[in-house]
Amino acid sequence: MKNKKYIFLVFFIIATFILSMLYLNLSKNNKDEFIVEIAFDNSGNAYTLSYDEKYMYLKKVNKDQEIEWCNKEPLSEGYEVTGKSNIVVTPEGKAITYTYIYNSQTYKKVSEQIYIYSEDGSKKTLLLNDTMDAGKNYASFFLMNYNNGALYYSQEMENEPHGKQVADVKKIDLDNLEKIKEPELIKTFDYDADIGILKIICMKDGSIIFSTFNSDIFMVKAGAYKQIYSSKQTNKEGKIEYHKITNLAYDDDNIYFLDTLKNQVLTWNVKQENLKLIYDNKILNSLGMDYGEIDRVKFIDSNKFYAIFSNNKAKNNEIAIYDNGQVTKYEKVAYSVKYLVSEALKLEGIIILIVGSLFLVIYAIRKWTNSKLTVSLKQILIVIPVISFSLIFMVQKCDNILKGIVESQFLEQIYQISCDKLQLISGENVKSIDWNFPYNDKNYLKLKDQLYFSENNYKEDNLDVNTNGTHNSLYAVVYPVRGGNIYSGICSYNYVNIPIDLIYNDNDMLKYKNCMEKKEFVYTSLKDFEGEWIEVLSPILDNDGNVAAILEIGISKQGFINNMISNNLKEILATNSVISIITILVLLMGLHFLLKPLKRLKEGVLNIQNGNLGTHVKITGNDEISDISKVFNIMSDNLKNEMDKLTKINEAYYRFVPQQMFELLNKKDVLDINIGDQMKIEIVLMCMTTNNFNVLTDKFSSKDTFQLINKIFGVISKKIYECNGVIERYNNSGLISLYENGSADGIKCAIKIKDTIKKFDDKILSKADIGFFIDKQEIMVGIIGGHNRISASAVSDYLGIMENLNTFGKKFGSSILVTEKAMKEVVDCSEKYNFRKIGGIKYKKQIITIYDFFDGDLNEIINLKEQTKEAFEKGVEYYTNKDFYNARRCFIEVLKVYQSDKAAKEYLILCDEYYKRTDTKNIEIYIEAL
Repeated sequence: MKNKKYIFLVFFIIATFILSMLYLNLSKNNKDEFIVEIAFDNSGNAYTLSYDEKYMYLKKVNKDQEIEWCNKEPLSEGYEVTGKSNIVVTPEGKAITYTYIYNSQTYKKVSEQIYIYSEDGSKKTLLLNDTMDAGKNYASFFLMNYNNGALYYSQEMENEPHGKQVADVKKIDLDNLEKIKEPELIKTFDYDADIGILKIICMKDGSIIFSTFNSDIFMVKAGAYKQIYSSKQTNKEGKIEYHKITNLAYDDDNIYFLDTLKNQVLTWNVKQENLKLIYDNKILNSLGMDYGEIDRVKFIDSNKFYAIFSNNKAKNNEIAIYDNGQVTKYEKVAYSVKYLVSEALKLEGIIILIVGSLFLVIYAIRKWTNSKLTVSLKQILIVIPVISFSLIFMVQKCDNILKGIVESQFLEQIYQISCDKLQLISGENVKSIDWNFPYNDKNYLKLKDQLYFSENNYKEDNLDVNTNGTHNSLYAVVYPVRGGNIYSGICSYNYVNIPIDLIYNDNDMLKYKNCMEKKEFVYTSLKDFEGEWIEVLSPILDNDGNVAAILEIGISKQGFINNMISNNLKEILATNSVISIITILVLLMGLHFLLKPLKRLKEGVLNIQNGNLGTHVKITGNDEISDISKVFNIMSDNLKNEMDKLTKINEAYYRFVPQQMFELLNKKDVLDINIGDQMKIEIVLMCMTTNNFNVLTDKFSSKDTFQLINKIFGVISKKIYECNGVIERYNNSGLISLYENGSADGIKCAIKIKDTIKKFDDKILSKADIGFFIDKQEIMVGIIGGHNRISASAVSDYLGIMENLNTFGKKFGSSILVTEKAMKEVVDCSEKYNFRKIGGIKYKKQIITIYDFFDGDLNEIINLKEQTKEAFEKGVEYYTNKDFYNARRCFIEVLKVYQSDKAAKEYLILCDEYYKRTDTKNIEIYIEAL
């Protein structure tokens, strides 16, 4: 029984692990993940920030495109929503992330944090926690950078627009975190608030590089400002050309950026202060790289850079590496086996903990009820899980329905807002704006004011807005249209006057083009590095009825909408929980009255228990319980009939046939067997003989001899049945047993018997020299005897020979002999047992190789045989190949260590006889003949 429990436990653990692996393989393949940021360490491992509808992920991806570890955090807890917008990685592989938390009701930032992760992702340390309060008006930039053991990050003062703003660059020394309490202020500088700062980098020489939304790049060094790249340049013909730069990146001495209009990559050397062209349009096109396909470009050096690749076939991103003209796209990123195994073990631990807790609860209930689970209690144990799963399913279904309803309602509200805004915006004014440099244009400033949302405009529509926060619930964007092309205009995160087909993928572009071509409203959704949005696109028409621009108004899905759904789901869950509790109570009350007839059945069962077979119970009503009562009466009669049959069976048992013999003969019980039943089977046989039985019983009386035999068989037979064996016959002080399941059971049985005899308290029995011979042969099993006495027997000429083989074992000092045929079917035999090859014996015309299994020998003999095994088996090999001289040397070497080795002595005698002969053709290589 205990073995079955252990087997079930092992099976449960293995099955749970396999199911955990399968579940993780399926669940980890998240097609909705959107990569928003990427970085690399010096070993070429990629670190990505991504998110789906519920979680943010930080992952490490090695060069084999395997995810080594993943840190998962929920997007929201209550009304606080978490977002990560920047990541840098130290050369040794420590990831550093910038995280902000905002309130989903007010859409104002609550706090900002910078975390550093250990190389294996297991440890997360807070470097900076900046709480937003009424007396503080700092807001961190999205960009951080790492140089020479220090982390640099920037903060800006939030001032009124159309003026100067102040930015601070601060430093955290990562090598001295314990000593530093506050970040070190490196530099403070101001800039034009209308143009704004897009990217900022602190170089290792202390200079500050920053780019603006207008695509100008400035360097601040020793307090002086220097423009190192201008968005407005004069070409050779004297014409003005506008440039748009994106993706400012850096290495130790250089900055890199992409000119999206020219499709060129350029570099500025900070020391030499010169500008160089690295990749022109032709080279970038040959690499398959342009602004329409990549985002978040970061350079390692002038020949190698990496980016997030926008997959036009899906709403997610991929990783791409550009290295010396070679492009590698991480299209099949998968979790590593090591990570999946560790995660599966964690999941398995949780499952085992839950199942273990459940068993503890059941155990406690059984103790409380004296192992009698009432019907009512069983109903509770069944109903509660059913109701729980029903609640989970209902909440999930309600969540999907509510999402559709809420999104539909908000789209309708956004549509009304779009109509209001369209009445304020003039298409002619949009057309008159110089979009190359619009920041001081009166019509541009007027358009910005027209798009402005005040905080109280839409309270009645349950739409909260925040005009100053980074993450707004309600936003408005204008895309000007010129020559059939759509360009970026007034937008928080995009550049001005960039063709938006270089920004959005093909699927998103179809929606903008439909709005432009069909001149109608388009309802859509968008996923970017800030989150998910639902939007309404509206055409802005000029006086001629042509589309001058597209107005986009949207709202965040992660924030206010999800909170509305969450609040409704809480109410649904609470209501259904109350209904479920009431249902269980009503069920228990009903069961109390319905189960009264069962008491009569209980009394009838007690009568049968007391031996009153044929007892009947009174049947009333016409329901399921009355049907059970009828069945009970029939059962009571059947029990009496079966008892008569059992009496006949008991009379038949005096003939005594082992139960296992029935199974070998495919019989159910003793009543099915007949004289002459037989079957030919190939089975493992174990012959056991007490080699020194005559010595042990030399001075014994017949009674003492009989008692000794019973003691030996009492010990041995118990072990045989424990190892799934069946005793076929007893021969004086020995026996032959059969093992249907294979040689492993026979070998295990022999070793167990030897170990038991060694530890036995009886002085005579502990001295018994018991030998075993194990082989697998084809035999006939059948029933023999007469009318009043029958027996099961195995018939084979080999059975008689096996009894003589134990004499051979005694001669060669081997207590457990196993043939090669029997040994080969044991899985991992060499790992489980200690044995050595003895040699060949001749039976009829075939040579049978046998092995000495010495696990059951005395410890000192086991050690000696282990020490000499290699030399002994080498000698056997030489002897088999008739190299008697070298065989003799090997056996002499064995006897130097193990002087009492009988097998080595026997071989040495033969080698001494053969090794001087010149003609060895007629010498037989077997060592015994049967």
